[in-house]
Amino acid sequence: MKARSFQLLILAWSVPAWAGCHSDHPASSSHPLAVAEPCSPVPRQTPVFYDDTGTPSKRTPAFSELELARVTDRVATQTKDPIWFIRVKPSHPGGYRTATVYLVPQTQTQRVREGRAYNIGVDGQEVTVHSSTEYIQISKQGQTFTRQLILPAVSDLPFSRPDLLDPDSEKGAPISEEELIRIVDFIRQPSTYRGALGHRMSPEKMAEEVQRMPILKVTRWRDNISVDFGYQHAPLFGYGVGVTIKPTSTGYGVVGWGEWLS
Repeated sequence: MKARSFQLLILAWSVPAWAGCHSDHPASSSHPLAVAEPCSPVPRQTPVFYDDTGTPSKRTPAFSELELARVTDRVATQTKDPIWFIRVKPSHPGGYRTATVYLVPQTQTQRVREGRAYNIGVDGQEVTVHSSTEYIQISKQGQTFTRQLILPAVSDLPFSRPDLLDPDSEKGAPISEEELIRIVDFIRQPSTYRGALGHRMSPEKMAEEVQRMPILKVTRWRDNISVDFGYQHAPLFGYGVGVTIKPTSTGYGVVGWGEWLS
């Protein structure tokens, strides 16, 4: 093989492994940077998060290599962006399966990642793209995102960006990223729940649950802000905990909390 042909062959194999990944640069809390530069290789084997824990279970069996290939091939008809990971939900009666395919982040700062995802259905050999959505991921307080894209821990799973819209606003203005970080940091602090009375779930148990569960949605209702943690596998198949807070002169105060089930 000629040297020129060999160099082109090496280039052809190396580029796909790096394409589409984004990185974070140092950014101040008041002026986060949104960047879109190559950072870490996209895994050759797509990571998959199963059920509520990340691992396959009886109700959420692992995808076979053929099923995984069908999903990735179907998503490739919608976008050229690489896949970050796939989140597979429990199977429906009859074996019908649903999943969310997260693409690599389009923007990333030290505390926030944002990107697009596809909600899909798998019925035997048929893979259907139902809808697309925008996701957001917030790092825990004291932690910053690195350039490495790995399968998230349970409590770090991204959640849907449209859920941040204010239902009482005529313009539907979203909560800013800076405020969202403050809200999430406040709600995840164990000290937020100490000394509170009149709730069916103990402060200690609530503090434990918001550390363990992923954020599901954040919504502002007039002067109150509600944050739901947990899992919504289908319209009537979900559970978790919810917290309601309100802005105060010094930050936020807890209005209430409790468990939810659908």
